[in-house]
Amino acid sequence: MTQNNAFFYDGKSAIKHEVVLNISISHFEIMKLDGVSLTTWDYQSLVLVDQMPETGQARLSHPASPEALLLIESKDTLASIRMATPALFKKKKRSIKSISFWVFLICAAVIGGFYGLSAGADGLAKIIPLSWEEPLAISTEKQVLAVFSEAEGDRRFCEHSPGNIVFKDMVERLSLDDTPEMLKSVRVVRSDIVNAFAIPGGRVFIFKGLIDKAKTEAEVAGVLAHEIGHVQKRHPLAGAIKQFGLSTVIKAISGGSDLAGAASLLVTFSYTRKAENEADNIAAHLLKQSGYGTKGLEQFFQRLMKKDKHQLPAFLSTHPSHKKRVKNLQNKHQSIPLIDSPNRIDTLRTICD
Repeated sequence: MTQNNAFFYDGKSAIKHEVVLNISISHFEIMKLDGVSLTTWDYQSLVLVDQMPETGQARLSHPASPEALLLIESKDTLASIRMATPALFKKKKRSIKSISFWVFLICAAVIGGFYGLSAGADGLAKIIPLSWEEPLAISTEKQVLAVFSEAEGDRRFCEHSPGNIVFKDMVERLSLDDTPEMLKSVRVVRSDIVNAFAIPGGRVFIFKGLIDKAKTEAEVAGVLAHEIGHVQKRHPLAGAIKQFGLSTVIKAISGGSDLAGAASLLVTFSYTRKAENEADNIAAHLLKQSGYGTKGLEQFFQRLMKKDKHQLPAFLSTHPSHKKRVKNLQNKHQSIPLIDSPNRIDTLRTICD
């Protein structure tokens, strides 16, 4: 067994960890310098993210640790891995998706260069196929659970019936127009934090703390409709491009790495005035069509702003100002929710029992 040095990014932070690789015939073990084992990667599932012949460096990833990345800087280490799994380094014909991806990169460079990264992010997000966001969505969801969930295993999400029945009914009522295509999943995270947000890949998370804070089902539906609005407009991906940079997001989309710290940034990330207005407008449309009306969202905004001025959740601590957003909703609202009752919100709260 041969020992070699490398650098390991665990995906939970941007720290570069020096590690030792114990290379054997079928796999290598990634270990800390003190001998503690971090993970084992078999050659059959190993992924060559990229290789830089001019420097002798290569980056590897593996489904066993999808959020992690292994950087090989030593030519001797790279030679040992190449000898153990020569098939990994053989060139493959580019698929149609690969060719399409490079076409996208060219378009991205043109749009980003012409409009600037911040202004061009919205345009870039709209031309990326939703399916390409899946690697980014998977790694970010894992971070969300690791950072926020107060449980482990299957209990990290709340799915207890009959609360889950009410929740699924709410999501179905709000899934109008092109929502089903864009919205991949809506989950309740077991956390007492009062928050809700969407991530790239059409995933929405609403926290137990928000459901507990809401007084009516219409209030929860209002927040959920707002996040669905962000999903429909591809705001999470555009925000990721602005926050992390285009090159980092491209690597994440291609499966080369993840956005380390993405989950934590989602709590404090502020959308633009335009993005919030767009999400509010879509929410108003969905709430009217579904029978909830916008009064619930308006009341929830007002109550949280009055009680928690210094600790507002992400969906409130954004532009435009809170008063303008409430006024905008008042101009659109349908005063009497058609499908709301005290019994339904009480039942919904049992989803985390």
